[in-house]
Amino acid sequence: FALRHGSMRQRGPARNLTRAVRRARINYEPYHSLSLRHVAVIVSCTASLCTSISRADTIFVRANQVLPPILQTGNNWAFAYKDLQNALVDAAPGDEIWVAGGTYKPTSTTSRTVSFTLESGVQLLGGFVGNETLAGQRDPAANFTVLSGNIGAPSASDNSFHVVVASNCDNTCRIDGFTITGGNADTIGGFHNFGGGLFMDSGSPIIRRCRFVANNAVIGGGVGRVGPVPGNEQCNLANCLFVGNTAGGGGAIHSQASPISIHNSTIAHNTSQNALQLVNTPAVSSIVSVIIFANTGGPTPESSQFDLVGSSLLIVSKCCIEGWDNSAPNGVNTISDPPLFAAPASADGVIGTLDDHFVLRGDSPCIDHGACGASDLTDMDGDGSFGELIPVDLDGAQRIQDDPLHVNSSGGQNPTADIGAHEYTRGRLILVNHAATGSNNGTSWTNAYTDLQSAVQELNDPKFGGEGEIWVAQGTYKPTTGSSQAVSFELGSDITMLGGFAGGELSRSARDPRLNVTILSGELGAPGPVGNSQHVLLFQGEFNDNSTVDGFTIRDGAATVAEGGGGAVIGNGASPVISNCVITNNTGSGNGSAVLISGPATSATIANCIITGSTAIASGTPGLHISGAPATIDNCTVAGNSTASAGVSAGITTSSGVSSALVQNTLVFGNTAGAFSILPAQFRNNSQPVTVTHCAIQGFTQGSLPGATVVNTFAAANDGGVADANGPDDTFGTADDNFTPSACSELVDAGSSTNVPLDNKDLDDDGNLVEILPFDINGDPRRVDLAAPNVLAGTIGAIDIGAVERQLQPLADADFDNDGHVAGAGLALLLGAWSTFGAEFDLNVDCLVDASDLAILLGAWTG
Repeated sequence: FALRHGSMRQRGPARNLTRAVRRARINYEPYHSLSLRHVAVIVSCTASLCTSISRADTIFVRANQVLPPILQTGNNWAFAYKDLQNALVDAAPGDEIWVAGGTYKPTSTTSRTVSFTLESGVQLLGGFVGNETLAGQRDPAANFTVLSGNIGAPSASDNSFHVVVASNCDNTCRIDGFTITGGNADTIGGFHNFGGGLFMDSGSPIIRRCRFVANNAVIGGGVGRVGPVPGNEQCNLANCLFVGNTAGGGGAIHSQASPISIHNSTIAHNTSQNALQLVNTPAVSSIVSVIIFANTGGPTPESSQFDLVGSSLLIVSKCCIEGWDNSAPNGVNTISDPPLFAAPASADGVIGTLDDHFVLRGDSPCIDHGACGASDLTDMDGDGSFGELIPVDLDGAQRIQDDPLHVNSSGGQNPTADIGAHEYTRGRLILVNHAATGSNNGTSWTNAYTDLQSAVQELNDPKFGGEGEIWVAQGTYKPTTGSSQAVSFELGSDITMLGGFAGGELSRSARDPRLNVTILSGELGAPGPVGNSQHVLLFQGEFNDNSTVDGFTIRDGAATVAEGGGGAVIGNGASPVISNCVITNNTGSGNGSAVLISGPATSATIANCIITGSTAIASGTPGLHISGAPATIDNCTVAGNSTASAGVSAGITTSSGVSSALVQNTLVFGNTAGAFSILPAQFRNNSQPVTVTHCAIQGFTQGSLPGATVVNTFAAANDGGVADANGPDDTFGTADDNFTPSACSELVDAGSSTNVPLDNKDLDDDGNLVEILPFDINGDPRRVDLAAPNVLAGTIGAIDIGAVERQLQPLADADFDNDGHVAGAGLALLLGAWSTFGAEFDLNVDCLVDASDLAILLGAWTG
């Protein structure tokens, strides 16, 4: 064998020779039948060669390696090993093994006893793409690196007993950046009943940024550790997630006869008598900044979280533990409030699978309540510093981020870390409250800007602005304190402006636009349109991309200029979203007094909005006007807009080369144009290629929208099929209007969930950016599938037409005559209404009096 300079180090003979042959890239295939110990090799080295032999090495592993095994030396990414086991065999103390994203199994056979075995001095790092030159460049959150024990059939019964084994290794052993799953230590007796994910017998490795998901064991589903360990050395674990693991005891972690240190980790939704179990530890264990919540399987919710057995000693500090009693000994600043995870089940909707992501919501009590007392013993960020505090979280985000809306916990550093495996990142946020009395800089609710335009201009600043959110508390805000009608609220790209806050909220989902009415008003002087802003909102140019305005009442614009758009004008390639807004009481002499969308590159979305109470001067259109733009109008209600001109539409008009515009799930009624109040006043399509689908339009008949593609659209009732569109004051556009679909309305469940705008700004704070907008304009759930049959539309769905979703109603009272009895009189009334639609004797609210209602009445019978 010819050896290259520096390709072999001083080790045991067999390992040295194997490594030397691989590193020299020599074809040793003909010699595989020979035992290495039968081969005599004499190596003579110079002093310089021996110096290079003692240098630590990096060994590379890639799951997508396509080179044949004989060329896989592990020297670099190009010649990386495909099998992680080869790298572990090849490694010696001082080595690092860099593993690219992918899935790795302990064996290609069905032998359950084979595991990935760690040794002292060896560093196992996951999360690489496969081209990095520094360990600090890796990203385990993006490059999912999975160690899986699922070596046989899809079921767990033949899985590896232990995915990883770290026995008799000290704290120079490190594993960092992996997801460990599919271990099944289910044998009764012996060590094959401990630690399905990771088993340690007298081991004390350092474990960082690892996820233990869906492992099983008799004891210690995620991690099973038995001792004693020389010198009572702690196993040090930080930035880890344990979810979906199962065991008889210690569903997530079991540590016996040896201490353990757990920092900044999350242990949730594991099933066992106790998720964390410490047994007879001879030295003090510590749990710091750890979430232990929603674990099940014990006799009580509290006991399901953790258990101390025997003489175990434990210090708990700044944790979030379900059922925690602050009078418990050795506990400091620990809370028992729910941690409020944003989207634990993630995309597949199932907790305990590989896509789980236990990030915190913005209103979590764990934010800024933890500590970051553990040191970066393994240099997770690759900056060469081992004495600093842990710098990153499970996903590689900066570990200590001070959230401006949370008060830091007492007794610790300021700023401080969050509790749990993930650090919450709020992003740039500016707060506005006209009643604030602080420093007027937008950094907190106390110091909020009192002027909304100041917040808008801060994000529009060409040098210091950019992506961000503006939260606006209830009240009225105007584009200017002066008298210039040309000033508007003009948002740049990637700006999200949300109304409906009371002031003091910690999350988007806590706001209530219905209760905390937040008005954007163009009324600059005396009441009335004279002197008002030409446009309250202005979106112009392609630079306006991905901006959102949500939760406002937009009113009092007076577009006396030719282009219209008193409430909002959108054009020249802009692509904003206006959602969950009431657009009312706007006037104009141009088109679209309420909203004007124009331009072939303009792709605006208007969703869950009510457009009402606007008027046009002369021949303008008062409601929504789309001119040559591929706009999307979804789940809107356009009603009660008016113009004196009989030649235009007062509701919706599409004109001038509209390209691929979509009007969907929208209710249009009660608009008036001169003497017209039926179709010409509601919707006028000037032979443009617009798609109108699942809409209810007053006066609609088949073929009445020339040029449009019309699907599942029907004629709305004269009252729109809603509760009270113009309210007790009989005036559209006032606070008492009620656009809720009435009982048994044809609007109920008649909408389509196809092409509905997505919640890509996460307005409900659940972490899901690919769901449809989750609520209606009132903040109620959008998808409510009622029992009422949609007889008129002939379709059944789970979305109502219009901006308001009818919610579940309580069952009707079977005591029809309110005499305190359900008896023969009530039975007679019900039978008299048999098979009628929408009758008052419809007890189960399905809009049909039938046998199901009779069963309810007989069940409530008192005689």
